[in-house]
Amino acid sequence: MFRKKPHIKTDLEKARDEALLWLPTFPPNSDEYRAIMARIDELSRIIAAERPEKLSPNTTAMVAANLAIAVIVVGYERANIVSSKALNFMMKLR
Repeated sequence: MFRKKPHIKTDLEKARDEALLWLPTFPPNSDEYRAIMARIDELSRIIAAERPEKLSPNTTAMVAANLAIAVIVVGYERANIVSSKALNFMMKLR
């Protein structure tokens, strides 16, 4: 029913992939290898910084608690009718 959208690579990801393809063509102790690794590291940091942050568990818990409170209040108001006198009294407490 719900399908995950295919990931479309950005230009930064394409550049990183291209650098990764060039990496095996140089010996590991060469200057070119180190330069490509530095470029890959830089691109990876930029890509990671552009990603949206994941939802915090604390935020999820807070939203769930607020929703539960709203459901409890609405359920109470359906079962027990609040009289107009009590409503006026509550407004004066502000």
